[in-house]
Amino acid sequence: MVRMLEQKTRLFDAYARRSTMAEATPDAVDVSDTESPRQIVEEEQARLGVADERPTAPA
Repeated sequence: MVRMLEQKTRLFDAYARRSTMAEATPDAVDVSDTESPRQIVEEEQARLGVADERPTAPA
């Protein structure tokens, strides 16, 4: 099982880990916008009827 996972990891690394297009386009790797991913997750959770089960910080 471990060997199979190692092989799959190598295949993933060879074909998907690095992206020439993403490396050539600075906007493709911009991680400064944290609100959009959060909004997307919230909308998908609402669409699927899944509650956000993360603990909230005390006020």
